[in-house]
Amino acid sequence: MTAYQRKRGNPYRLPHNVYMRTAYTVRDYARLRGMGSETSVRRVEAIDAALNELPPEYRQAVFAYVASGKPYPIIAGQATWRRWQQRFIWHVAMLLGEE
Repeated sequence: MTAYQRKRGNPYRLPHNVYMRTAYTVRDYARLRGMGSETSVRRVEAIDAALNELPPEYRQAVFAYVASGKPYPIIAGQATWRRWQQRFIWHVAMLLGEE
């Protein structure tokens, strides 16, 4: 997964360290679901809530790309995928209280 964020005219831009920390939290989703601690449950709920902020047709592919690096399907352009990827990570960061 590339860690590129659009810089100009982007209201969803995060500091690089916050972006990467949030992306790694999403990558750790499978392990977090198996844990029962309060922190892991809060993170899983934040990821699930952020997925609900995306349009339904992009949810599964954006999550699969961020979590495991699976390539996007060819139903939309690369810019569209990156835009929704960045919004997803931004929503997760805001729900976790990062900024």
